Amino acid sequence: MDKQPNLYERFLKDIHPELINQFNRFIKETDIYKQFIKFAHPEFDKDFKKYTEKMPAYNSYRVARFYVDNPKFPKLYYYLDVGVEELLGKYILLNKEGKPFNNDLYDNIGILSYAAG
Repeated sequence: MDKQPNLYERFLKDIHPELINQFNRFIKETDIYKQFIKFAHPEFDKDFKKYTEKMPAYNSYRVARFYVDNPKFPKLYYYLDVGVEELLGKYILLNKEGKPFNNDLYDNIGILSYAAG
């Protein structure tokens, strides 16, 4: 019995052959998280580069994003990016460019917010 043709495959080959190379890279990638970020959400590329950047002052770090936790505000109303030093698990304050604000390490970080009345 012949296998039914995959209409999506036929569509891609017939209508968008320029995407075949991208498709081949996608199908060979086994990391589902990488597929999701790299292929489904390419707009995350800038954040991913910042997340994986190494800070010269420390052995390594990653960026964590803290959102205002206040039910009166939408989640994306305000956030703060901080560095997390990998060896000690302590936080580093980052400026708007994503670089260390100072050389201090902190055990905890919190964002305080209030509604103007």
